[in-house]
Amino acid sequence: MIDVSDIPPCDIEFITDLRHRMQQLNPVATSAHCTDRFYIHPSLKSSSHIFLRVDRVQPTLRQPYTGPHKVLCRPDKTITFDINGRKTTVSLDRVKPAHLLPETVLSPPPVIKNLKSTD
Repeated sequence: MIDVSDIPPCDIEFITDLRHRMQQLNPVATSAHCTDRFYIHPSLKSSSHIFLRVDRVQPTLRQPYTGPHKVLCRPDKTITFDINGRKTTVSLDRVKPAHLLPETVLSPPPVIKNLKSTD
């Protein structure tokens, strides 16, 4: 403990004033730096298929999304879809709508069998 007799009078006044002012300070509200905002695509409400974001560390040049997966149900903040015959439910911030072409366009191109080589 500090002996008060060793402190000059002007320092005692300073310490008393400092203590008084420190007791009157109010804490400042902290800012919310961790509030993540994510974008939900408007067509996600009506799309029949979605892509699912992979949230793990992956090797270079890996696709960040899997799919397309068929949508089964969409409550308010989650979405239920089919992955290999299993029902899976995730948050809406991990998915994006899959815009698929009609089935007729997805048919494989015709194979040309008789190719003549130019020698």
